[in-house]
Amino acid sequence: MLAHAASLQGLRYYLQARAGFDGSQLQQLADILYEEKRFREAAALYAQVPGEGAGSDFWYKAGCCYYFLQQKEEAQACFQQARETGQAVQAAEFFLDLLEAQQGEK
Repeated sequence: MLAHAASLQGLRYYLQARAGFDGSQLQQLADILYEEKRFREAAALYAQVPGEGAGSDFWYKAGCCYYFLQQKEEAQACFQQARETGQAVQAAEFFLDLLEAQQGEK
């Protein structure tokens, strides 16, 4: 069902119907958008997924979306959540270091 979201028409359908989606389905759709580098749409969906119990992959992808949208504070919070899951994604550590370095340059 979610594989059809790659088409724009399918995406519109799923976004209109998202109110009935559970967190897992929203995350699956957000992951599809993330893979397509449609970070704005993916971030909007990640923001609707309940974060309780989410794994480091969820937080990493949400952080990347915010990073590429230049929303650094949100990105940093997500990367820190990825670290705190106990399964810290090595790339999340990279982005945290990068964000800290950028803050130091100001």
